[in-house]
Amino acid sequence: MERVVVAAGRFEAAEAALAEAVRRLEARLESFSSAREAARALHAGPKSALLVDTSLEGVAALVQDIRSSEDADLLPVLAVVPAASETDAVQAYTMGADDFVPVADLQTLLLPKLRAAIAEVAEVAPPVAGRTVLLADGSQLHRIVLGKLLAQAGFAVTAVTDGTEALDLLERGRTFDLLVIDLGLARVGAIDVLSHFRIKLGTGTPPAIGLVHVGVSDAVALRALTSGFRCVHDKRRPPEDLVFLANETGANAERNLRSSPRLLCSTLVRWRAGGDQWRVGLTHNLSLRGLYVRAMDPPRVGTAIELSLTPPGALRQVSLRAHVAWRKDFAERAVRSYPTGMGVALHEMPARVQMVFEEAARLLASSSGPAADPKR
Repeated sequence: MERVVVAAGRFEAAEAALAEAVRRLEARLESFSSAREAARALHAGPKSALLVDTSLEGVAALVQDIRSSEDADLLPVLAVVPAASETDAVQAYTMGADDFVPVADLQTLLLPKLRAAIAEVAEVAPPVAGRTVLLADGSQLHRIVLGKLLAQAGFAVTAVTDGTEALDLLERGRTFDLLVIDLGLARVGAIDVLSHFRIKLGTGTPPAIGLVHVGVSDAVALRALTSGFRCVHDKRRPPEDLVFLANETGANAERNLRSSPRLLCSTLVRWRAGGDQWRVGLTHNLSLRGLYVRAMDPPRVGTAIELSLTPPGALRQVSLRAHVAWRKDFAERAVRSYPTGMGVALHEMPARVQMVFEEAARLLASSSGPAADPKR
């Protein structure tokens, strides 16, 4: 079957690099200057990968349309961002991209990422659903995307559109291990929904995560946190963050709080193996023992790497030695219980660097959802 890469955006400055990468992969390139034209091409037949310019008008809606489609949701999406920054990386992942490439690095980083993108999808069975979650959200898009992600992480998801439907399930005796409730919920508000669960179930009330977005004020989020919600997830953050929070606040929350060394963040990480080209990824959690770096094309397990990052709250970059302890191959993207990338085990840190990491961990522990001991 012919492999086709669709490019949506204005890539004049990198046109030669893009054409050369696609040629070396023995694929065909279809380039479009508008998101609407790219959407028509995607609907016309199966494609191997989509490359998008994040500054292109309508590109976010294009990617969201793909992610909410049952037929095209596994299409690899690679985002070209203006700069290697945490803001641009988070925007790419929140949009629904699988990975990102700074425009200045297209010449060196595009080929390996496209090669990983068009590899055959592996046959990997999703985890057996063992935990139940009620997802209450008025947005059909978010019910589909977040519900699918939670299901792939091993949750049995029941989705409703408003607070009245959620309370109807409560009255009918339905029980759940976790509640995920939009704080902008219609008819019966999220805080009132949780209050009814607490009145009826008492100490058996499941932990709750609140969903916030542009229309929800900080005051509402704070009121939710002081009214029994364990934590909040901002829909403007990468959706995989919700899986992290769900696992931290699920049925085994107390055990998770004691044992998990991971603290939620969004930090840009540069890494390289040997004298290779520096690459860039994003970590969503931090500990004194290791990081998980998102990337389509992580190196093999056991590879020694050098890392460079600025921990949250730090004023300067630190350099670390590490090795790849485990990886999730992009070919396994059919199961998104964890995003594609590599688990990195950190080697012994110099005392100065360890102090920077400990301070970052304390900062994150005070601002994240579930707290954890960063030294564990």
